[in-house]
Amino acid sequence: MDLKEKVKCDFDAQLIRALANNLYISIEAYQKFVNDKRDYFNLPNKKTVLGHLRTYAVQKQFYDGAFDPNAGYTAQFCQTNNFGSQALQLETEHFILHVGRTKKRGLLPNVAGYKKEMAKLNGGDDSQIQLKLWDYDKSTLKASKNYAILAYGYHKDKGITHFDLLVPNGDFTKIIMPIKSLHIPKFEIVPNFDEVNEPAIASIRKELLIKFNESKG
Repeated sequence: MDLKEKVKCDFDAQLIRALANNLYISIEAYQKFVNDKRDYFNLPNKKTVLGHLRTYAVQKQFYDGAFDPNAGYTAQFCQTNNFGSQALQLETEHFILHVGRTKKRGLLPNVAGYKKEMAKLNGGDDSQIQLKLWDYDKSTLKASKNYAILAYGYHKDKGITHFDLLVPNGDFTKIIMPIKSLHIPKFEIVPNFDEVNEPAIASIRKELLIKFNESKG
């Protein structure tokens, strides 16, 4: 099965709705939290703090969303280096995925060692590919799996600017197949989006408050 067939197989309408729903929930929770605390965001490291909070909101919601029986994917936090850093990793039938923000549509996210390691899965069909990963269950890394990025864009005034599936080459230097947009309107997910997802949005806002207080301490 080639890459295009794998994408078509895994990324059906149900999965796309689930992924878009999670991104909307996390970004809305983040924006509401920032509005609540806008008087506090005059710190010298404001952008760094906000970036960490947004990333946390996105990863937490995608992780929580995996427990929905209709999610269409599984999720786990995996150690990415010897210093205990972790990243959220999603998995579908044919793909292992990371979620990341990109400054512009069509660009890969910032390079990192663990992303370059995973990108080796796209270097060919060699079943003997050896990945230097720390706590990932390597028994699940079959030759049929490929690596991809769920890339989203965010602007403080515009909200979500793009949400795409990107498949990098084995060196993580370029995209090797057409970009697939996952960005759909809220009403295509559920007509009363805000009402249905308010509990999840409120939950993420509470989590962000905890993280924010930790950053201040």
